[in-house]
Amino acid sequence: MGPGRRGLGGEPRRGPRLPRRARLAAPVTATILEHPIGQWLANNGKNPNLEPDRAAQLAAIDPDWKPAWPIDWQRRYTALNTLLAAGTRLEDVVPGVTLRGEDIGRWLAAQQRELPPP
Repeated sequence: MGPGRRGLGGEPRRGPRLPRRARLAAPVTATILEHPIGQWLANNGKNPNLEPDRAAQLAAIDPDWKPAWPIDWQRRYTALNTLLAAGTRLEDVVPGVTLRGEDIGRWLAAQQRELPPP
């Protein structure tokens, strides 16, 4: 553990950690350590004058940080991928299956109803 990973007195830092594959599809009400990160992301996503360096930094974290599709869709899609990566079978994601308070099963059923078959 490098020096940046230690807290006061050399103790390991405790607190929230981002997953290795971080996504920036946060709801506008999301906070991290009492900072309104969801509102900050929403504001930056709407800013046509965002500094290129800042946009590049956000894209390095998540290429889809500013999707052309609704952020709610992106968040639920990411949650579905999280369930699948954890070993959940797609056919087991039915209405009522939730992750972080989102009914991913209901969202998936709506996607399957609305999209034409391949």
